[in-house]
Amino acid sequence: MASREGVIVTVVLSAIVAGAAVSSVSLGPAARRMPLVVALPTLCLLLVEWVRARRAHTPPPGPRPLEPVVAGWLATLVILTVVLGVLAGPPLALAAYLRLQSREPWRVALGMAATFAVVVVVVIYLVLDLPSGGFAGVWLR
Repeated sequence: MASREGVIVTVVLSAIVAGAAVSSVSLGPAARRMPLVVALPTLCLLLVEWVRARRAHTPPPGPRPLEPVVAGWLATLVILTVVLGVLAGPPLALAAYLRLQSREPWRVALGMAATFAVVVVVVIYLVLDLPSGGFAGVWLR
């Protein structure tokens, strides 16, 4: 992405994330935490991206654009999360990405997915006390 487009995208995304953080102020104390947990690191990363995009003079050469690939993997993540729930969807999407896109060995892909599943269980169930959701959980009940 050229520097001008990079700056524009970063500014638009920063406005969206900042708007989500500001709108969370009206929520209750427990519900207010989650948007801030996501928004503050995202804004820091967008600041780094903004600085990087402003310094870029030419787009990095590449054999093909990665946007369709990234969009496909994000769609896979969303679909698996909706169908299988928060506990199974993201770790399965991570394992598939690591094996198919990154060409990691199976043991690495499954090990990282299992570690991520443990983190999801600890954060979603134990810390935030949220339900898993997903259509598969509804169908199995």
